[in-house]
Amino acid sequence: MRELDVQRNYKQFSNIYSLIYSVLIPLFFAFHGLIWIIYQRYGIQSSLGNFLLYSWKLATFILFIVALNVDRFRVKKNVKQIFFFYATSLIIFFGLINPLIFGEFNLFYYFADAFGLVSFVYLFWFIRHAVIKSFLSLAELVNPIIKSTKRISLIIIVYSIISNFDKVSIPPEIHFGLALTIGFFFVKKSDIRVDFGTLVLLMIASILSLMRIYLVVFIVSALYSVFTYLKSSMGLKKKIRIVSLVSIVFLLSYIIAGDIVQERLNSMAFVGSSESVLESENDFFTDNSIETRFLEAKYIQQSIQQSNFFFLFFGRGFGAEYDYLFGKKHHSHIAYVSILFRNGVVGLILFLLIVLYSLKIFSKNEFSRIFGLSMLVTAFALFTDQYVYYGLHLSVCLALVSINENSISMLS
Repeated sequence: MRELDVQRNYKQFSNIYSLIYSVLIPLFFAFHGLIWIIYQRYGIQSSLGNFLLYSWKLATFILFIVALNVDRFRVKKNVKQIFFFYATSLIIFFGLINPLIFGEFNLFYYFADAFGLVSFVYLFWFIRHAVIKSFLSLAELVNPIIKSTKRISLIIIVYSIISNFDKVSIPPEIHFGLALTIGFFFVKKSDIRVDFGTLVLLMIASILSLMRIYLVVFIVSALYSVFTYLKSSMGLKKKIRIVSLVSIVFLLSYIIAGDIVQERLNSMAFVGSSESVLESENDFFTDNSIETRFLEAKYIQQSIQQSNFFFLFFGRGFGAEYDYLFGKKHHSHIAYVSILFRNGVVGLILFLLIVLYSLKIFSKNEFSRIFGLSMLVTAFALFTDQYVYYGLHLSVCLALVSINENSISMLS
């Protein structure tokens, strides 16, 4: 009876997980993009965009609450797992306490950051346990992510057309899904299938998004997947067919949208001197988004330099804000800088260890390589934004990366 109840509970979790990924996340991002279009076209500003982003965090927290009621499990007495458990617990503890000691924090962001990190850590353990014990299949975890990625890609294309091919702000949450979807195009699994049309859709969306990181993720994921596919035991005819199709996609994309790609690359040009980054307030990059990221890093660095050793080591905590050009600011667009500011050197080292740990997954197992690549792509994307730091994406990705090769082999 107990086992049947547990299986029923996991099925409920799977359904809610699928709903959040396949429906709610695309809807949140669709509304966020619509708010951006209204602002660009009519100059109407709204705080609803930020509310939608934190609604996505709330959706993750709801999944965390559901997971708490599904099953009870213990962290195994393994040195690496115990280290990760106590290290994250320490970071959460100081994240909660330090703002109260320092005395300056934003209450809304305090709870948002806390909910996000607690949900991320617990869902990592929960999903890892569920997959190893075969309560959740790879298909149940991966297919909703692929659906979400396809729908967000379609939204990007539609909004690009509506806005006359101007950039539309849709939070960059699909890095992991993009790499995962491309990986499963090359690695066939009966219950996880990605067709050629999906690959084309993702390529078009990556270009029309006008976001450099999408292009980088798509190209790196595709080239790496082609490389590993050529090393596989597939027949020569299949290899030639797949490589030819991918080559055609890249060639047509370059012919049709080469100017767009070139313009986005040129926008990264540095127009100032090395001293201007440190001394002036603006106008050292042609692209405003890159300039903003460097300014945020600069002001956070100044705030950290003014901190004592304790805050440098353990961070300012959840909800911490720093002095920016026009007042206080909570987030930055470089996740690693945000982690250093909120969680200190300890938090940053732990996060980097997680990234390095994912390197071990690059083995002979083809499914392992997909998850390893997705983890590294996600880690790279965090140099350009911070949203996935507390995201469900990272929990799923890290859980699958951390599972040993034999477990993944059995599930494949």
